[in-house]
Amino acid sequence: GTRLVYDVDAHVGGKIAQLGSRLIDSTARKLAAEFFNNFAKAITPPPA
Repeated sequence: GTRLVYDVDAHVGGKIAQLGSRLIDSTARKLAAEFFNNFAKAITPPPA
């Protein structure tokens, strides 16, 4: 099988950093989870 592993290290500054790192971190985690859930659905073969 295939195994996909990812690691992200993001640095933000300027106006976006004023939102707060907790908000940015939680949003990034939510978007990553949504992406990988959709990716898993896209590559899963339909039932026979």
